[in-house]
This record gives sequence, structure tokens and C-alpha cells, in this order.
Amino acid sequence: MEPSSYNLFFKAKDGRYLLLNTFSRSRLFADDELKEVIEKGAFENVDPQITQQLQALGVVTDDTAGELRRFAEMYGRRVYAPFEYEFTIIPTYDCNLNCSYCKRSDKTFSKDLLQKFKEFFSKKLEKGEYENVAVRIAGGEPLLHPEILFEMLEGLSEITQEHGKKFFSGLATNGTLLTPDLLDRLTPFLNAAQVTFEGCCTYHNSIRYDHTGTFDRVLTSAEMIKDAGILLNMRVHVSEKSIPGLKELFDDLRSSVGLGTESKTMITAAPVVETRICPFYPLRCTETVEAASILPEAWKAAKECGMIITGIPNPPYEMLPCPYITPTSLIVDPSGTFYKCLMAANEKTCAAGSIQEGVLRSDPFNPAELWHSKECLTCQFLPLCGGGCAWRAWKTQNEPADSCGGTHSLTVERVRFYLKNEHPILE
Repeated sequence: MEPSSYNLFFKAKDGRYLLLNTFSRSRLFADDELKEVIEKGAFENVDPQITQQLQALGVVTDDTAGELRRFAEMYGRRVYAPFEYEFTIIPTYDCNLNCSYCKRSDKTFSKDLLQKFKEFFSKKLEKGEYENVAVRIAGGEPLLHPEILFEMLEGLSEITQEHGKKFFSGLATNGTLLTPDLLDRLTPFLNAAQVTFEGCCTYHNSIRYDHTGTFDRVLTSAEMIKDAGILLNMRVHVSEKSIPGLKELFDDLRSSVGLGTESKTMITAAPVVETRICPFYPLRCTETVEAASILPEAWKAAKECGMIITGIPNPPYEMLPCPYITPTSLIVDPSGTFYKCLMAANEKTCAAGSIQEGVLRSDPFNPAELWHSKECLTCQFLPLCGGGCAWRAWKTQNEPADSCGGTHSLTVERVRFYLKNEHPILE
């Protein structure tokens, strides 16, 4: 019997230790004696029933080398499981705002291109064995061209039903153009929506503006989305300049919109990164070294306002940290070009095909390739992070740069933050 490679110990104020196994996600408290037994693997004089219990919890194992293999197999099955095809569609790169970090353009889906994409979409569903189809709409600002958006959602929903599959959709909008009439037309096809806040009202209005400030309009849109029964994600951008006003923002969001499963609302704190699209990318895309120093400040500010907005990461074999490493996901932009990563969108050298050509490079990001470094293979947090950003690893594969970025340090901080909230007795 050997101790698992994925055991972590956290000191408690009463002298005990909380043990977390990042693979099995088991937790237990141990005194000094049990901690030493587990760490040294000295189970000779331990009651066999206790050893069996520890083994059932994944704290001890017969084969530590096999743990990594089992994790890789579970992760691989999740990556290649054909239960869902995810399409991210960028109907336009145009926007009514002019945020400094976003490279906008006036490119927009044409009706002819939309018809060709619907034909491609139907063929993909005809060949696939997956049960669900997820369509995520990003931009630009999709509501600049509502008729194209409605035709897209209605048409893809009908095609999905014709193929006997379940349709799910999400929309990223800046929230400044949403009206009750538009929302009424969207609601039958929309499961989730995201709006973004740059910080408190004053700071937000200095970043996201047109002829006037936009904070109040975005807040109203968030309330309308929630009241329509659509899952609402309020993305909060965190930077050195926005941190001082985060408490004010979180208080506004809690009092106006609310937070929790009952109200179908959630808050995601993410750092600002320069991008070619409006922020609809997963948090993992932005886990840089710089982000690791500022995101915990947002978690603390939210907690002081009575809200917990981060938790222990989901195991990547249950919920992929990045959907774009799978062969059953695709991004299409207004030119009809395909991409495999949101961070690569509108970067032609990273194209993975087109509506006309089909998918030419279906799986450029192999998650197993993320684990070639000794640091990754021996990291106790690998079962939680999955190896970091696949895109960053692919981009830097011929460079000495560390593809992990800030993922490791942020995962450490996230685990500590979660455990201290769950177990205040921890130091």
C-alpha cells in the first residue's frame, strides 16, 4: 500500500490536518500520527479496517503509477465522448461599444452564409451520435443584427429537433441593446445569457460607453434575463483599476439581481485580456501569472458582500475546463471560417477549415500533450486543472515558456479559499 500522489494536507487551528485528495475529492481530518502514517506509507501496524477505509477514499493505493493512467483514461473518455456537439457562432464582429481591449470590425454573417452554415450544421448532426447540441452566440454584439440572430437560433433549433437531438443555447451580449420585445422573441430558444460588468458603475461607464454610460442599462438587462427564467451569468472583469470598486458592484448585483441556484444567476470573475472577440471564453483562457495576483481579491470582495463566487474546480473528466479540445466542438465566424479556440478567433493562421471546405483540422489540441513536462506529471493539482490551457500549450510547444501560466497558482488559491469557507477551523 502506498499514499496517493494526490493527497494535500491543510493545517487546522486545533492542531489537526484536513486531507483533500484531488483525484477522488475525498476529505477527512487527521491527527499528527495518522498524517505521518499516510505520508510515509507506514501501514504495517495500522488496523486493516482503517487501511481499507483510506483505500476506499483514494487516500492510499496499490499503484501510484496507475493513478495518472486512470486519470488520463477518464479525461480521455470525457474529451472524446460524443454526447454533445458544441458550436460557438460569432454572427458579427461589429459592436456599438468601443472597449479598449477588444478588436472589433464590421464583419457580419450574410443570409447566404447563414444558409450554407445551416446545411453544414444539418450534415454534422446527421453523422453524429451525440444526444445534445449546444449553440453559443458570441460577438461583437449579436443584438446589433437581431433578425440574423433570430433566424440563426430558430433555424438551428428546428434542425436539431428534426434530427432527434436536444437543443441548448447561450448568448453573450453587452446588455445595452436588449429590450422586452427582443427578449420575448429570444426566450423560446435561449437557455443561458451572459452580460459583462467592468466594475462599479463609475468605472464601468468609463470603459463601456457609447453616447452615455451603460451600467444601468446592463443592470436592467440582467434583471430582465433573470425574470425571463433564463440562466444568467454576470461576468465581472477584474483589474488593478476595478478592484477598489468591486464591493460596490457586488452589493449592487446582490440587491438588484441576486445570486444563487434558485434565482438562476451566477457571477464569474475574470481578468481582462486583449482579444479579438467579446469575452465569452472560459475562465481558463485568462489564467495568466498576472491574473493569479488579482482574482483572489475579487473572491474576497464578494465574500465580504455575502457571496461566494468561486469553488473547488470541477474534475476535468466531469466538466471540461476547455470545451475546445474536443473533436465535437467548433467555432465559426462571420467569414465562415472555423476555429478550435476562442482565443484564436479571427486569426487566420489558426483557422481549422471553413463552411465551404469543411473541418480540416478537427483536433489540434490533444490534452495528453499537455502533460509532457515533469512538473505537470508530478503535480498534485493535475486532477483539478487538467493540465492548464491547451491553446497556450499548443502555441508555445516549440518554446521554453511554461504553458501552465497562472493556472497552478490560481488552482492552489481556489482550493484554499473553498476549503476555508467550508471549514473555518483551517488556518
